[in-house]
Amino acid sequence: MGERGIPVTRRAAVAAGVGALSPRAGAQSGATIVLDKSEVLGGGVVRGLAWPGANLTCPSGPFQASPRGRFLVPIARDASGAFTIAAVDRAARSEVRLLPRTYETSIVRGLPKATSGFEGETIDDPVSVLSEGSGASAAAALAPAQAKLVKAEQRVKAQAWRSMAGGDGFDTSFAAPLAGPSRVTSPWGAVRIKEYLDGRRVQAIHLGIDYGRPTSGAPLLGTNVVAPAPGVVALAGRDFYFEGNCVFLAHGQGLVTVYLHMRALAVNDGQVVSAGQKLGEVGAAGSATAPHLCWRARCRGVDIDPTLL
Repeated sequence: MGERGIPVTRRAAVAAGVGALSPRAGAQSGATIVLDKSEVLGGGVVRGLAWPGANLTCPSGPFQASPRGRFLVPIARDASGAFTIAAVDRAARSEVRLLPRTYETSIVRGLPKATSGFEGETIDDPVSVLSEGSGASAAAALAPAQAKLVKAEQRVKAQAWRSMAGGDGFDTSFAAPLAGPSRVTSPWGAVRIKEYLDGRRVQAIHLGIDYGRPTSGAPLLGTNVVAPAPGVVALAGRDFYFEGNCVFLAHGQGLVTVYLHMRALAVNDGQVVSAGQKLGEVGAAGSATAPHLCWRARCRGVDIDPTLL
């Protein structure tokens, strides 16, 4: 573990960079794309500088730079080789090489809630089926009343994931989201084999990072969860069936970070928050077997490792 409880993989990613962006670099040419790093891990991000409102494209699709010319490009978990960030209407491009990354396998036992029918779930906790298109299969495995609830929650979560709010919060180094001691109990991108009390066994990819109680000291329950960077609350979900109390925080450029299983929330929909501001408190709400914080991130449809922000 590194500073503030951030895994050492973040340090490796930073070490592979090419330094901070220079505001003057993009101004030297009307068709220049400057990146903060030339190499990146799968699940990471590349920040860059072009020109105001630049129309750009990358493997995850077209996007537009901010009014200041800043932008963020997400890298898929299993991406490999190299890729190009290019202007749509100008002769400007820049290449990024992808560094190899391995993921561990773990087993989560004793999950109580019915969550079958997930078609290979590449999702978060038992059924954080927050991604578009998977809510229907999730709901099909539940009782009618529960299915109706899950479908309704799926719709509002999908909308929150697509938020483009948040200004330039993406263009800063993110801090850890916990205001207290913790340790990573399940890393991002790990393969999870989940065993349920009814005997079912499901394999999934964990697209969040779990922070559990430290090996010594005070328990994690009730520890404050804080915003790692400025943003806008796209969704303050209360008592969701699987996620419990959760916050979707938009940071601009389509980057949304999510905080799951909290026992209480301190923010509301649409609220503007600053870095370090309290979002809620760690709990075990929803589908969780013990108090912990699950931290997720997605940018324009691509799930990313929040610690690499």
